[in-house]
Amino acid sequence: MAANNPAKDRARPIPEVVLKAGDPLLLARLACAVEAICRLPAIPVVDWCDRAASAVGHLAPRGIVGVVACSLGAKGVIQTILATGAACVGASIAEVERAAQLGARLERLAGQPWTPATLSSPAGVFIPAQVDGVHQDVWESASSRPVLARHVACGGQTPSLLVYLQTNDPDAHVSLLDAVMPVLMRRVKHTVWPTRTNGWVSPSEHGVLDQLVLGLSVREAAVALNKSPHTVHDHVKSLHRKLGASSRAMLVARALGHPVPIVDVLTDGVHQ
Repeated sequence: MAANNPAKDRARPIPEVVLKAGDPLLLARLACAVEAICRLPAIPVVDWCDRAASAVGHLAPRGIVGVVACSLGAKGVIQTILATGAACVGASIAEVERAAQLGARLERLAGQPWTPATLSSPAGVFIPAQVDGVHQDVWESASSRPVLARHVACGGQTPSLLVYLQTNDPDAHVSLLDAVMPVLMRRVKHTVWPTRTNGWVSPSEHGVLDQLVLGLSVREAAVALNKSPHTVHDHVKSLHRKLGASSRAMLVARALGHPVPIVDVLTDGVHQ
């Protein structure tokens, strides 16, 4: 029997499937996307938008998803961009590479309206080849397929989230995308976002926080992560500052997405 070739398997594209109301496959995709969104970190990890794009990508295999966390002006102009991300689930290697390049290109949308000035349909769909300027430059490099555009606005200090889904069949996916937007909005609202004083949580800090959520002490986390207690202690101090948590219990609550108030934190006296 011939051995499997993982690279060849990844290169084999997954065919598009036409979905109909009540189709079990539709429900399965929706369930996978909702589950993935609910598992998004409630803390500002640097790849949050990439993870969000992967979660939404469960709706449309071979679709390219772009996510932008930003602030919007009064007229819907994208102002400060906090982060961008992109993903393509279950696609060929070439499509995955296009999605990876899209994440960086999305940063060019700063100063632009969050969607092209004129959408080609009431459902919020635009065709890259039919729009001008930056949007065409960003999306035609990915492909000329139609793009669904959606917007999550939570108000207050929480950033807006722009979600783009590029797919061959927007009519089949528009209802799926609309169905998960309230779930995504709730997750965005319960996520701590970086400010001028509180930066992004590093992968090392995230690893330490995962151990604290499991109930480990600083010393126990150091053993589990093969790090020195001093290094882990410094990570915990940084986490208290970045997540606005004044106690270990509040830090864990933040990690789990519970809406506890952010406070000014002194980084001394971290519990051992």
